[in-house]
Amino acid sequence: RQKGCSETCNARGCGDLCNHDVGGPASEQKSCRERVSWAKDNSRLVPSQTLTDAVELVNRECACQCACTEADFVPQGPRGDCLLWGDPHINTFDNAASSFYGEGEVWVVKHPKVHIQARYLATPFTNGLAATDTLAVGGPFLMGHVLKIGPLSSGSITWDDKPILTDFPSKFDASGLGALAYDDQGDVVERAHSQLDRHIVHATLPEGVRLQVMRWENHINVLIDMQQTQDGQDGHCGNFNGNTADDSHDQVVARLGNSVPQSECMFRNYLQPKPGKQLTLDDCPEDKRSSAEAACKQVQPDMDEDILAGCAFDVCFADQHYAQQDGIY
Repeated sequence: RQKGCSETCNARGCGDLCNHDVGGPASEQKSCRERVSWAKDNSRLVPSQTLTDAVELVNRECACQCACTEADFVPQGPRGDCLLWGDPHINTFDNAASSFYGEGEVWVVKHPKVHIQARYLATPFTNGLAATDTLAVGGPFLMGHVLKIGPLSSGSITWDDKPILTDFPSKFDASGLGALAYDDQGDVVERAHSQLDRHIVHATLPEGVRLQVMRWENHINVLIDMQQTQDGQDGHCGNFNGNTADDSHDQVVARLGNSVPQSECMFRNYLQPKPGKQLTLDDCPEDKRSSAEAACKQVQPDMDEDILAGCAFDVCFADQHYAQQDGIY
């Protein structure tokens, strides 16, 4: 804190300073804390000098009570994304690839503020292999609230276990903690060749966390976009430390175990973990593997190596319709 700052400075005064010096829709973002949130989420759109000037001005004029500090404005690390799809396969924040096979509730992101868990369940189409059934999002960054998103046929979308986004398309204000939308749009699917209907939940949440969840009949696919922080994290999406070599299935299980402890679980009905049969693409007969790869490439010819391997695995051991669904990613 700067010495000699005024003890009478209030949030509105600081908000005026932030609105003056940091870009963005001033009519919509009025408070200091909202300006900080906007600046963090749009750091790539705001010139660094503008942020520096704003930080210096705020620290000089009203740092005591306003909390617009340099730490609030300056990102702590790069943004990254994690993709969960299929049975389920995962591309971690550090661009490592792994797969998980058993049923149960697991940590996807275990962060001091951001808690994201998933329930893995076998479906009628996966021949005993698990897929991502439901996503649960909570933790201190949502101030005790919990968002859950499940598949079309057997799940729902809830906020504190109350149904939301029951119409399609629709929007929901997450108690002032972000915004949710439910539609058929999204950056993830714009490049896809699949003609399947798309039901996508978009969530823009505090701490710069953004989610896209594709709801299929019996499972969901998930894209998580967030910022690396100094607080550290772990989970099936990896530890986001920049090292691709420490996010394998066995390494994550060694650090966190096979499931979320019941005392930490955000799901109301705890599912006891059930090991699954571990298979790889090498277990698929050669002729079936070639056919599966061809089906996946037909949906998306430019599919990268990891996505293609996951798609071919799903088609080989589960069902042909996974070529269409996995191909969207």
